[in-house]
Amino acid sequence: MAPINGEYLVTKRAFSAFYGTDLEMALRRRGVRTLIIAGTISYACVLHTAFDANVRDFDVIVPTDATASWAADLPAPTMRMIDLILGKTTSVAGVIQALAMARSE
Repeated sequence: MAPINGEYLVTKRAFSAFYGTDLEMALRRRGVRTLIIAGTISYACVLHTAFDANVRDFDVIVPTDATASWAADLPAPTMRMIDLILGKTTSVAGVIQALAMARSE
């Protein structure tokens, strides 16, 4: 997978994609309100980014089958925390379905 020409790139400096980057400013300039967060180390990078997105008043969606973890026992409680206080979890298929429905509206 490679970035498309002109696509915005974030060089992460910590677990959160927001920490020490201009990600929030770039999203606001584009009028983005909802973030679909995927990635590796669900209990660290994905969770920190979800927390930072939530406190910045973005809507957070995490497709559970688009995250990974080194510790097999941590993804389930991580996703539970996201559902409880940060946003919503679903599958990639659920995200695709929601995007298709939004597009048709």
